[in-house]
Amino acid sequence: MILISSNIRVKRYNRGVKQDPTQLLKILLETDIPFQFVSLLGLPAIQSLAHTLDLPKPTIVAGNIIIGDVSTCDVLLTSHLDELSFGFKYLAPGGGWLAPYHLYTPAKTKSELTIIGIRDQTVKTVGKGMLLDKEGNPFCETSVHIEVGDRVVYHCPTIISENIISGKAIDDRVGVLISLFSLKELLNKGFNVALVLTDGEEHIPSGYFSRYFPHVLAYLKKNCEICFIDGIYKEGLFTAGITELPDYAITFPHSSYGKGYIVPPKTWGWLRDEIVPEAQKMGIKVQICPVYYSRGDDWGLVTNPLTPNNIEGFFVSYGAWGDRGYEPPLSFDINSINNCVHFATFVIEKRILKENK
Repeated sequence: MILISSNIRVKRYNRGVKQDPTQLLKILLETDIPFQFVSLLGLPAIQSLAHTLDLPKPTIVAGNIIIGDVSTCDVLLTSHLDELSFGFKYLAPGGGWLAPYHLYTPAKTKSELTIIGIRDQTVKTVGKGMLLDKEGNPFCETSVHIEVGDRVVYHCPTIISENIISGKAIDDRVGVLISLFSLKELLNKGFNVALVLTDGEEHIPSGYFSRYFPHVLAYLKKNCEICFIDGIYKEGLFTAGITELPDYAITFPHSSYGKGYIVPPKTWGWLRDEIVPEAQKMGIKVQICPVYYSRGDDWGLVTNPLTPNNIEGFFVSYGAWGDRGYEPPLSFDINSINNCVHFATFVIEKRILKENK
């Protein structure tokens, strides 16, 4: 907490999200988008939201959804649109054994599932099933006809209780909405920014992980920077001594406890010593978190360089948690959306103006 003397006048940072984030987020949370389905099921949802927010028309580049010109932008916002999902390894009486396309933790209880597949070259919701864990091996119990190649996502209703929202796909649909709002505000101010919404971020690090995002790096100009917007969850927050669900924006120096992507020292020093204190004085709710246990598409900067340019980035995050490991529901404070938009736009404006001096 920062204490401000009563005889000091502080300019408050009163910019806010004009659209109702609750209803727009509900649309995102209730859209099923398993691995490799961002361009199939995610695009229509983002096209609708882009129209609502009066943003440029989304396009598909290398399996990602792009809004704006990634070849000329000074800063690229990025969030992932895929969610926790499974594929069928093989079928069995009464259902099928599942291959997790995420860091699966054995289910503590039965979880309802939605089965999605391709039928006659059209995406279909095939039906429902139940996730059973059999000695660490996930099994989908269902009475509907399934096919090899079908996908499975968690089915979990969105619950809104005052400022707390719970549901599936909080990771990273909250980040997607923050990115969309931030993009609109920055474009309205004339800044040269773009947005990429990725697929495959939820996959396991030893497998098909962060495959789509790195392809975008080849399109970026020299000195473009990336603003990664994703969540920090219970394990990382507790490690940092945060025991209450945060409603503020969070920034941190590295992912995966320092084993993932590391923000360049001078950039982090600028954020830590100048930008965060200045933002706090202006009324933006933001805190530094020393740890981030996970890693996301930032891993693409570490392992999949597809450009001769040394592209770097930084993190803006929100806090969320649940009591079922990686299983939904997760909960978060809706106020964190506004605070993350405030901080992300503030940082990006300052960064672009600093680089263009």
